[in-house]
Amino acid sequence: MRLRITNSVFFLLLIFLTPLHAQLFVEKQTRHRFAQNLVGFDIQTSIGGNTFIHGLDGSFESYDLPSTSRGRIVMGGTHFWGHADIYIAIPIMFPRVQEQNQDIFFTTGVETVFKFYPWQLEYGKFRPYVGLSLAPNYFEQDNNLLALSEGPQLTHVSVPLLAGLSYMHKNKVVEAGITWNYANRQDYYFDRFTFRAIETPPLFASFALKFMFDTTVGAEDSWESGRTEKWINGLAKEGKLNGFFIGAGLSSAWWMGKSSYNQENRPFVKNYGISLMGDFSLGYYWHKPDLNVALVYRGYGSSVDVYGVNQALRRRSFGLEVTKYVLDYHGFDPFIGPVITNERLSFKESVDGILTHDLEESGIDWGITFGWDIRPDRNQSIILRTSLRYFPALDMQITDSQQISFDNMEFNFIQLVFFPNRM
Repeated sequence: MRLRITNSVFFLLLIFLTPLHAQLFVEKQTRHRFAQNLVGFDIQTSIGGNTFIHGLDGSFESYDLPSTSRGRIVMGGTHFWGHADIYIAIPIMFPRVQEQNQDIFFTTGVETVFKFYPWQLEYGKFRPYVGLSLAPNYFEQDNNLLALSEGPQLTHVSVPLLAGLSYMHKNKVVEAGITWNYANRQDYYFDRFTFRAIETPPLFASFALKFMFDTTVGAEDSWESGRTEKWINGLAKEGKLNGFFIGAGLSSAWWMGKSSYNQENRPFVKNYGISLMGDFSLGYYWHKPDLNVALVYRGYGSSVDVYGVNQALRRRSFGLEVTKYVLDYHGFDPFIGPVITNERLSFKESVDGILTHDLEESGIDWGITFGWDIRPDRNQSIILRTSLRYFPALDMQITDSQQISFDNMEFNFIQLVFFPNRM
């Protein structure tokens, strides 16, 4: 019990002070070696792409996008004993290009990556990988020759393909890879009425350095000897595995739906960008049915300012969520369930400085939650949770036949979940 308290109190320190010096998942394949943590950075360089230089006379001149590089922080971990790598890459640099009075910005946002290694990672060996990712792509072109110069920020989420090589030495992983964004052709409005098909960069080269560490293998001896199972069974009989939990993490919302109001009245206002927000929960876990019931809250918004049209949206969501674990695969525990929410939605629009809409509405809505926990045993005082929530029918009516869509997919890659009674 003393060791468990120490691990809980100093969890955030331990993840930086417990480097992985042994090939844990090569030596043995147990539930406590199923996953390891990875943190690091990479450099991503775009290759290719095309837009147009828009002149005051209405002319369009083709322009090839130059290569640009951006640094990214990488956080995630290996799974399935070194055969998979799942992580997020967070950009920390946002280069822009200046060309003939045009200010051009293009980048990928926070990318969620899934890599598969046919041969597991191993010290001193090159290992090829293939994979895919969920990658938001941003493009914006401001024309300083125009009075209304600010162009739309085009946001589209693609599923590019990845391939590359990784090399592991002690607790370090070095990678070089290529990403192919095959769905890179998009329509872009260069003023309120005129659009052309542009191509965002189809290829990205990357080089990464990541550091691996482990926080669960210390409990392996107790599990294999049967002490953990005996102890947990005793706690279960006494009802002590039931208990309250608190969760907190950083989440993102991907605006998925198309708004009929904009399609008919503001076609140059494209999909809204990805929003970031805090994700908080207070819940109770029941051991015997293996399910969670939680109160969840998120609040976030999005805004656009395009050719004199300003729109601002905000969502405040408070709900009840029930999730049931459906599998325990060596401590990798997926769950799924419904979420019922009370929604407060607002929409404000002004055109050329004149307010056209200022609306707010409340109501009950629903969604589906699914994800997974890394849970080597049932009495962990701190666990890491990944969850997604999908709300397929969340709209605000602007007129009888037109709506602004709040349909979105929320993605919380890592939420820290704490059980006070297990300390």
